[in-house]
Amino acid sequence: MTSEEMKKTIEFMLEHQAKFDTKQEILQEDLKTLTGIVIRMAMQSEADHQITTNSINALNNAVVAINVQADKDRQEMRVAVNSINNAIGDLAKIVGGIHTRVSHLEDKAS
Repeated sequence: MTSEEMKKTIEFMLEHQAKFDTKQEILQEDLKTLTGIVIRMAMQSEADHQITTNSINALNNAVVAINVQADKDRQEMRVAVNSINNAIGDLAKIVGGIHTRVSHLEDKAS
């Protein structure tokens, strides 16, 4: 290899090494950018997870409160139905008594 060929080869290698180094720097910057994006996405995902967890907990608490209220309402309705049934029984006795008296009056009038 002549000195001119050697010089061209060395220049070629230095030129390609410089291009490689530039590309390597660009790749490092891209990697830093992507790493930042991934970190932000992970943080957002964690925040979203926490929001979802809090929402689920709030929903569970609401369901429990609704069930407690429904149990109270059912008990109140049972008491009300029993009271109505007792009132109907009392009215039936009163109507029966009235019927008996009316029957006696009709018997006396006949």
